[in-house]
Amino acid sequence: MIKMYVRIVLSALIVLISGCQSSYFKDDLPQILGVEQVDIERVSSKDDFGGFGEGYTIEKYKLKKVTIDEFYRVRSKLLPFKDGGWQRYGWSKTPIDSLFKEVIYMPLEYYNGNKKLEPVLQHVKKALEQADVYYAFYYKPDRLNPQSVQLFVVDIQSRELYAIDIAI
Repeated sequence: MIKMYVRIVLSALIVLISGCQSSYFKDDLPQILGVEQVDIERVSSKDDFGGFGEGYTIEKYKLKKVTIDEFYRVRSKLLPFKDGGWQRYGWSKTPIDSLFKEVIYMPLEYYNGNKKLEPVLQHVKKALEQADVYYAFYYKPDRLNPQSVQLFVVDIQSRELYAIDIAI
C-alpha cells in the first residue's frame, strides 16, 4: 500500500515539474514577431524566481528558415499593444538606439551566480553587436528607471530568437 502511495506521489511530482518547464513566450511568438505561424526547431530556457513578483526567464528558440524569412519580409515590425502600464519599442535593426541602452542592458546584466546562464547572456550581447540582428522590447515604468523588461532579439543569420523577461 505504501509503495503504491509513493508511486502516485512521484508521478504527480513528475507531472507538476514537467508542467512548470513550459515556454513562457511560446504561445505569443506569432504576435511578437508579426508572423502567422512560428516554426521552431528547438527551445531551451532558464528561470530564476525571486519571489514577490521578481524573477528572470530567458528562452532561446532555434527558428526554422520559413519563420525567419517571413519575419524578415514583414514591413511594419511593431510589437502588439500590452496592458498593465507597459511601454513598447518595436523591432529595430542593430545598432542599439542609445536612448534605450538602460532598458536593453538591464536584462543582459542579470547575474545570479548561475554559470550556465553567463555564456547565454554573453552570446546575446555579442549578437546585438552584429549586423542582421533585430531587437524589440517592452518596459515599465520608464526608460530611465526600468523595473520590468521583456527583451526579444532575433539573429537572422543563426535563426535564433532570444526572449528575456526580468522583473525586479
